[in-house]
Amino acid sequence: MLLTGFGPIALLLLVTVIIGLFGNTMSLFVFSRRNMMRSSIGVFLLALTCVDIVLLILSVFTFVVPVLPIWQQNDPDWQIYTAIMLKTAYPLNMIAQTCSVCLMLAITTERWIAVCRPLQVKSWCRPGRSARMCATIVIVSILYNAIRYFEFQLVWANGSVVSFQKLLRDPEKSRWYYVGYYTILYNVTHFIFPFTVMTIANYQIVTTLVRRKKSCPLLTTQQLKEQKTTVMLLMVTTAFVICNTLVFSLNILESVFPKFSAEWIGTFSVLNDWANYLVVFNSASTFLIYLIFSAKYKQTVLVACRRWRGKVREGSWSNATGLTSLPAHKKELICTMSMK
Repeated sequence: MLLTGFGPIALLLLVTVIIGLFGNTMSLFVFSRRNMMRSSIGVFLLALTCVDIVLLILSVFTFVVPVLPIWQQNDPDWQIYTAIMLKTAYPLNMIAQTCSVCLMLAITTERWIAVCRPLQVKSWCRPGRSARMCATIVIVSILYNAIRYFEFQLVWANGSVVSFQKLLRDPEKSRWYYVGYYTILYNVTHFIFPFTVMTIANYQIVTTLVRRKKSCPLLTTQQLKEQKTTVMLLMVTTAFVICNTLVFSLNILESVFPKFSAEWIGTFSVLNDWANYLVVFNSASTFLIYLIFSAKYKQTVLVACRRWRGKVREGSWSNATGLTSLPAHKKELICTMSMK
């Protein structure tokens, strides 16, 4: 779904994407550290960060570029660009979205095992198992969404693309696909089932933590770390559910009342724009949750910033004194002499 016009929402979305790419790049650096990769949850969060980066990049081409004030009215280039995006970027976006949903389910399951079944953590929550799970999620997501490449067909004229037309997405010609896969299966696999599982699992996690705190007020250092990690991941999954609720509601509304989008085109367009923004906001804002709730994440970022700042200062001083081209032992000698 495209944004309907370049206005405050499109501008806000572009700013959100820029901030999100910066934050997720920072998360990519943190979760790719060796100490982070030693835990199963670290592997899942690294995979989720990669998926979020892909979603943010694709959102620029699918949601922002088509509504930039660079197109003229009835511009044929806009038709060509939209056609190419629907044929290429749209299926990739759906693959990334499926990966995101499955990873959220995997993260929720991992936390449920860690909190509600602590004796099974060593056998189930291992980095190698998590890495294989992430690879399986990517493969399944590609296979599940491969059919989306046939939803639209490019229209060619004189050897070049001029527009597009609906193929499987045409409800009259492909009713079985529109009702069975696009409507029912998609809503069940991407909203109803994962939202239900995450809600039930998170409820059991919260009740278990509350019960444990009442029965044993004094927790060990390791238990406190696990509890903080659990709270952080609860916030991540809760934010995911909240930000995707509007998309789910619009999909259900459009499926049950197919004439709604045509009769209430203005209202539907505004809701559609905000739904797209909330999905992008969710991918862009996870690093803020990590910064607030994860001491290890915050510490890794601060150490990296200090090292980078130190290298910048050292490089600036070396350039100013003309030491960059000298051997290391001569640099050390000159630095020692300059300090005296």
